[in-house]
Amino acid sequence: MKPSPRWIASHRRLNPCLDKLPECTAICKKKLMSLRRKKAMNKSVIALLILGSSLPLTICAHAETGDHTLPLRTLIVDALNTQPSVAIASWETEMRHQETNMSKASLYPTLDVSSEAIHKKTDEHDNEQNVENKLTLAYRIADFGVRSSNISKSEQQEEASKYDFQQELLTTAQKTADAYLSVEKTRQILAVIDDEKIFYKQMLNDFSELIAAGAAMQSDIRKVQVSIDSLSTQELNFRAQLDTQLMMLRNLTGDNVTAENLGKLPDFFNKYLFNTDKDAVYKKIMQDNPTYLSLTKAISAANAEYSAAKSANYPVVDFNAHYTDNNPSKDAQQDDYEDELQVGVKVGFNIFNGFKNQSEVAKFSAKYTQAKLGLDDFIFKTRNSVDASVSKYMTGKDSLAISKRSYENAGKLIELYKEEFKLGQKSLLDFISSRNEHYQANLTMIESQFSIYQAKLEQMAQLADLLHELYLEPGQIQPKSGSMSQ
Repeated sequence: MKPSPRWIASHRRLNPCLDKLPECTAICKKKLMSLRRKKAMNKSVIALLILGSSLPLTICAHAETGDHTLPLRTLIVDALNTQPSVAIASWETEMRHQETNMSKASLYPTLDVSSEAIHKKTDEHDNEQNVENKLTLAYRIADFGVRSSNISKSEQQEEASKYDFQQELLTTAQKTADAYLSVEKTRQILAVIDDEKIFYKQMLNDFSELIAAGAAMQSDIRKVQVSIDSLSTQELNFRAQLDTQLMMLRNLTGDNVTAENLGKLPDFFNKYLFNTDKDAVYKKIMQDNPTYLSLTKAISAANAEYSAAKSANYPVVDFNAHYTDNNPSKDAQQDDYEDELQVGVKVGFNIFNGFKNQSEVAKFSAKYTQAKLGLDDFIFKTRNSVDASVSKYMTGKDSLAISKRSYENAGKLIELYKEEFKLGQKSLLDFISSRNEHYQANLTMIESQFSIYQAKLEQMAQLADLLHELYLEPGQIQPKSGSMSQ
């Protein structure tokens, strides 16, 4: 109902603001429209923030696309077939095998044939010529353990070389897997950074409207720009790391590895049960670790070499037989060149050779002691390595649990700030701060998860399980035989 002129006149004296009623009404309408625009803009900001906050949740679900991906198993096989160190270890086993055959050859008799033309001048004949053909058979009957010790030494060295070859396979596979994990971790971190930059850049584009609506201030723009610059700096550092890691993978495998064609993370990294019982790990290392087994064979070889050196002080007994067929010239005295057969047993004993035997005994005694100390050194280093792996795993496991909880809490904090932002109790700067906590927790989760993977990889190498997890056997590896320097 419209008020009467008399009512307005009577109340104008009591309330002078009524003269400005049309102006006040216009101002109120303007503020109401501004408030509505601000509320609508706040909703768009909140929607953008919530959309952005959900992006990092999908980064770990890396899908393998295309037919030209390089899974970890392929990379490791290529590395094992490419690396010269693997080929060197392989040829070492062949060399040691032939040395064993050479040592065993001393158990067999030797048969030699020779032919010699002789010309001599005597008082009775000016020219005496003879062609002497000789067939010699020799066999060592006894040497008091020298041959058997040398054969044992060669056999032990051959076995040690086989274990060294297995260890080289493990070492190369571990290096390749370690480089792969580094690439995968960096790739996931870069995905998180890219998502954050997309969010902040979108926010920066919308700030002109936010400022006009009064939903943001210049300080908010600065904060967003600082966040973008900080993310860009981190991205540069991580991309440099990624380039280095990819180059290492290329050098190891000979493959054209890129961040795009790298295969997905194998399931065994998640399925492998890490053994935190240090004593059980030590015990299994003493049973299966190739380096430990190689060092025990090296001790046995050094002991056999020491025994052979001591046995050299005893006499040797040889059997010798030779037949000589002479073919003298006609003018030679035939009785002087009769055919001859000799059979005999010879006993030899060295009385003095300048203390050579004593020096060899002392030398191989020192070598035997050195071999035992080498095993002790390995055990000492292994204990440190096992302790470090278990500590890394436990720390990574605890850190992962904390970072997951922090990630979830940061997500809930964003939801709370969203409601408070609607009510005008929080600023956009508060939203950005809560999102940064969410981002840092996400990075910590990735670091912790890959720390666990690294610890598992170390234990698989320590226990010689890595190739088994990849369904690889030493016989499947065919190292290159050519030299790059040729």
